[in-house]
Amino acid sequence: MTHAPYYFCHGIPGSPMDAKALWPDPEKIHAPNLLDAGEITGPEAWIAQFDRFATADAPVHLIGFSIGAMVALHIAAARPEKVGQITLISAAAPLQLGDFLRQMAGAPVFKLAQKQGPGLGLLTKAQGSMLRYTPEFLLRQLFAKAGVAEKDWAAQPDARRLLLAALRAAYHDHPNAYKALLRHYVSDWTGVLEEVKAPVTLWHGDRDTWAPIAMAEALRSALPHEAEIQRVHGGGHYSTLQTACETLSAPLFSFSLQTG
Repeated sequence: MTHAPYYFCHGIPGSPMDAKALWPDPEKIHAPNLLDAGEITGPEAWIAQFDRFATADAPVHLIGFSIGAMVALHIAAARPEKVGQITLISAAAPLQLGDFLRQMAGAPVFKLAQKQGPGLGLLTKAQGSMLRYTPEFLLRQLFAKAGVAEKDWAAQPDARRLLLAALRAAYHDHPNAYKALLRHYVSDWTGVLEEVKAPVTLWHGDRDTWAPIAMAEALRSALPHEAEIQRVHGGGHYSTLQTACETLSAPLFSFSLQTG
């Protein structure tokens, strides 16, 4: 396999299409399926996936989107010698860093994951049924609290294909891995942050309803080296992903944003 300079950790729900559909040159970015990492879905599996890729001497640019930021930070902490740079897009920070849940559109899912009971499994089955029989209704529900930019993005045919691929991966193809990864996310993984050595840039939309921008501020404060925040005005969760992918893949691309 040709070594790619970027290693992308997708969101949850999510799939490699999170990057492949938005990156102008898909051959330049490696996006593994985090839900198909092996029998164990957790840090050991994520790091093993990365080790199979990062065999060249050149340092890797890690990119983490949404809950994929947690995966990217675990990898960076475990393999500091292989990671040269980290970009976190619409990053979902550890819940222990602040009072975030009441601001998050996905709060009911995370609360079920915290309880460790059957509720998360029942919800996943229900959402899987909706995806099978009423996918448009499910998408409308998921974006009910999204901002204008996010709803405009989600209305595009390419965006709809990306979202449906993400939901199929979670609810139909790998439901057990999806639930396990969510439970890892709601656990306390703040200790990982102090082990991150590479410089971090955070791209975050100020209209993000899934990961409030306060999460970017909290991560900047918790990381051992101060991170840079690229604040996307009017940006939501996925629309910020699109903006970041376009810019990262074309360094001379002209764009307008404020550095926070």
